[in-house]
Amino acid sequence: MNHSRALKIIRAAKELSQQELAQKLDISKSLVSLIESGDRNMSEKVVERIVQKLKIPKELVLLLATEGGKSIPSEDKLKVGKLLLDISVKTNA
Repeated sequence: MNHSRALKIIRAAKELSQQELAQKLDISKSLVSLIESGDRNMSEKVVERIVQKLKIPKELVLLLATEGGKSIPSEDKLKVGKLLLDISVKTNA
């Protein structure tokens, strides 16, 4: 899993600084920095905070962290597919 890439993408999409993201997730800025630099992985607790506080589906967080060449479980693929379809329908409505 590439937690570094996932957190960078999420932070950029939400247009947050590392400090702002840390405050929203109730974690330290240094932890955000460590995750983004690849020195630390996101714990399940951090993933859950992203889901709850930033309103990002867990499946999307996991998809963003998936490295090329590695597959994601079928049930997660289905959930991600449905989420992407919902997003597509909402933006095209």
